[in-house]
Amino acid sequence: TGGDGPYITSMPQDPPPDPVSVVLPVRDAAGRLAAAVAEWLPALAALKRPWELLVVDDGSADDTAAVAEQLAAKTPNVVLLRHDVRRGVGACLRTGFAAAKHPVIATSALDYPYAPADLGTLLARLDDVDPQYKRRLEVV
Repeated sequence: TGGDGPYITSMPQDPPPDPVSVVLPVRDAAGRLAAAVAEWLPALAALKRPWELLVVDDGSADDTAAVAEQLAAKTPNVVLLRHDVRRGVGACLRTGFAAAKHPVIATSALDYPYAPADLGTLLARLDDVDPQYKRRLEVV
């Protein structure tokens, strides 16, 4: 057989999307936390990439930590981080950033600066690659 048959070559595959960590600072949110996490879970699952949701309890005086523990027990990707006393949003973000396992980190709040489903749109821009230069586009 002279080798004149069709050739099969492998096409370069896109790298897998970067995993994402979402940092969610909360304080005295026992009554709202379960609903907020319930909104985040399908949005994160729809990303088709590894993810974690880091709930940072900022010294809550109510049952926020207990609610977060229950949510984390049901969903391993939900992680509770706690401050013993109130330290503020900046400290919550630093705590979440330090604990994040993934290279892409997003932040939110219970009053949603953006809808959880909007995270996919942002991450799609991060995944854009300029085919001419084979480099990631900057998102500003």
